[in-house]
Amino acid sequence: MKIINENNIRQIVKESLLALLENSDKYNIFLNHFNHFVSQTISTANSELKKYGLTVEINEEYEFFDDDEWLACYERTSNYIEDDIIMIALNREKIYNAMLDLESSEDINEIEIQAIVTIMHEVGHGLVDWLRYQFDGEMTTSNLINDIIYCDEDEEEEICEEYGERWIAQYSGVYNSVLEKALKEYDTVDIK
Repeated sequence: MKIINENNIRQIVKESLLALLENSDKYNIFLNHFNHFVSQTISTANSELKKYGLTVEINEEYEFFDDDEWLACYERTSNYIEDDIIMIALNREKIYNAMLDLESSEDINEIEIQAIVTIMHEVGHGLVDWLRYQFDGEMTTSNLINDIIYCDEDEEEEICEEYGERWIAQYSGVYNSVLEKALKEYDTVDIK
């Protein structure tokens, strides 16, 4: 049995504090890079969304619970879409921990990819919601738009994941998205 004396305790505390500080520094470095890419992505998204009269904003006040598994969320229930705002929230700590688990939290390229995919996925949910709002439950002359408006939750997740991955096509290999095609049809669609 090893006896713990004052020197052992000091050493344990010192090592624990150094590990905590190192992890804190790594998180802050990650956060600095991630927030930079978030800002760039929001700017790009807003340029794209302008043609639909939409903007995307991040709700920095949104509170994720400790047991939330979501990396981000689109705030559908807040009805910001009625004011032409796609309001999203980012669970930065969860994103960092997920990237830490994948050993990619220090890879600048991976941090940028994660920022883009996460934001554009949530923007995708906002665009699906916006299409629903535009046609208010009516069938349209576009089968593609109808499929999106009336898709179930699982189908919507797939549509939004594809839309997010489309924004990093050089890495994901996804060069087209159903949602993007539907948006191109939007101006020529009527209600049946």
